Amino acid sequence: MERAIMSLRNQFITVILSILALVFIGTFFISVDSFKAYLNNHLHQQMTSVANTLGSAVAQADKPPEKARLSRAMDKMFEQGIYQEISVEFNNNILYEREKSSSTVSVPRWFQYFFPIEILPVTEDITSPNNITGSVTVIADLADAYEKLWGESVATLWWFMACAVIMVFISMLLLNLLLKPLALVKHQADAICDRKFSVQQHIPHTPELRSVVTAMNRMSTKVRSMFDEQNDLTDRLREQVYKNELTGLGNRRFFYMQLDHLIYSEDEFFQGALFIIEFRGISSYKKKHGFEATVKHIKDIAKVLNEISHTNDKFMAGHFSDQSFALLTPDISLDEIKSLADTLSKRMDAINTSIADTEITTNIGIATYRKGGTSTDLLSEADMALRAAQANDKENWHIYTTELDKDDIMSATQWKKTLTKAIETKDIILHYQPVLNNKTKARKPLHYEVLMRLPAKEGELYNASVFVPMAETFNMMVDFDKIVIEKLIDAIKKDKKHKHKYAFNLSAHTLDDHGFADWLKELFNKNKTIAKRLILEIPEAAVLNAMTNFNHLVAELGPLGCEFSLDHFGRGFSSFQYLSTLNVNYIKIDGCFIRNIDKDIDNQFFLHVLTEIAHTVDIKVIAENIEKETELKALRETVIDGLQGYIIGKPTAEPSSA
Repeated sequence: MERAIMSLRNQFITVILSILALVFIGTFFISVDSFKAYLNNHLHQQMTSVANTLGSAVAQADKPPEKARLSRAMDKMFEQGIYQEISVEFNNNILYEREKSSSTVSVPRWFQYFFPIEILPVTEDITSPNNITGSVTVIADLADAYEKLWGESVATLWWFMACAVIMVFISMLLLNLLLKPLALVKHQADAICDRKFSVQQHIPHTPELRSVVTAMNRMSTKVRSMFDEQNDLTDRLREQVYKNELTGLGNRRFFYMQLDHLIYSEDEFFQGALFIIEFRGISSYKKKHGFEATVKHIKDIAKVLNEISHTNDKFMAGHFSDQSFALLTPDISLDEIKSLADTLSKRMDAINTSIADTEITTNIGIATYRKGGTSTDLLSEADMALRAAQANDKENWHIYTTELDKDDIMSATQWKKTLTKAIETKDIILHYQPVLNNKTKARKPLHYEVLMRLPAKEGELYNASVFVPMAETFNMMVDFDKIVIEKLIDAIKKDKKHKHKYAFNLSAHTLDDHGFADWLKELFNKNKTIAKRLILEIPEAAVLNAMTNFNHLVAELGPLGCEFSLDHFGRGFSSFQYLSTLNVNYIKIDGCFIRNIDKDIDNQFFLHVLTEIAHTVDIKVIAENIEKETELKALRETVIDGLQGYIIGKPTAEPSSA
């Protein structure tokens, strides 16, 4: 159990109170002892005065004094209440003796024990010219003295307590004022951990605190500068290796990386199309109109492709050469492919015809893809479709379609019925894939990713890549995500032994749903410990397109312990600068950078630099879609935090260590 550590402010207050307590104890004892000495002296003087007075009165008498007169004088003295006993002895006879019973002392016994009042009896001789004829003895009553000493002590105590309260209050005000810069330094350090590189504007006058604040400001500025430099380096590297310098679209290498990754990724790409767009006459146009005019024409083409690719987070555009472009469109139907081809054709023709005296023409070859094909086959089919389009006088685009087993294809109406039933019955199955911790020798799971499955015919299961595109088309993804989260929370409640964490992919549709954050927050409030075991994964492109919604989600669920991850990180060309302001705990490097990473030096260097940037702002990095032993071996030698892929562990119905 961790021992509680007292704060600096409380330590100062404790020291102040300790000093005040020591001062009080010393002052108290000195004050009480001084007052006790005063009482002793005062009582002794009174007793001596009484004894002298009585002795003189008896000695000056011509004959022995009358007892009656002496008794009246003695009674007056006893009425003062400060004497315990007075006796007069004359000529060996007790002339008068008066003693009162011991008074009850209301002072606590411990006080009498620690502060005893000891006053000796006072005896004065009665003398005549020739000899001593008698004596007067006076003994004090200590009850009154103790009462006065106790009262003075209590008054001293209250006076000290009042002073202590005032001094503590003043000390707290001064400490708050003096330690305020330290509190600001703490907030500044926390902000740096949260990727907010703030600088304190108020510099304290105290030299020691001033140096601390100044040093923190320098550190914050330096860390920010280092982060920016790393970002700039990574952005430049990515642009040089993966980006076409002229148009800003992905180059041939990057496009093929994405294509290979999607084709071979079972959980991401089920069907779609590849568009190859070629422009005839670019070379002759360049000779006739010059380099600048050609560059403008190419940029206009790229602008159209870039706009189309931004209509869907999954679309990707590429620029291969001056006359050759490509567009990859996952998860769209044949009718949508034809509509997109018609749109592309018209917009490209509009660009060509906007130029006077040009012979540039556009041809588009399209190859459709369904699960089971290869990237080589898809490229070959797209190329054949392109040649067919070039030979066609009526249409400038052509689709190469393969014969499909119609028993495996459902119509949109059938899909809607199937998905609606799944939502109503909540018949969604969860599978779990481990993400290994690469920082430990044991390679224990860092967490598990939760994948959706839908029951199909004959006991088969549909992967998410099969039915999610249709669910998105019918705006059903919010319902699907909510059902999965409810089922996942039930599974987490049952997992009392391992206490695993679970990551789940939220769709872009769910991120755009304004009521989702409140719904999930209410669910977490009913299950207090669940949020700390849940990681919400959201595609990077979806977050960048809906940053306000994402920040709202983090603001609502982050304080409850829920963590966040960016999925398919690096697929686009956005600057990594935004990582410093985004509250995420993990990033998942897109699988296109992981495929064949053991052979690709550029991807290895890119991954290394990207991981360093993420670690600078306390973000863990996970490599996904690891399919080969050689890839796994190469990644295990890096500082990456997590590893995920079929070579590590396939999705199963129950979480199991890889």
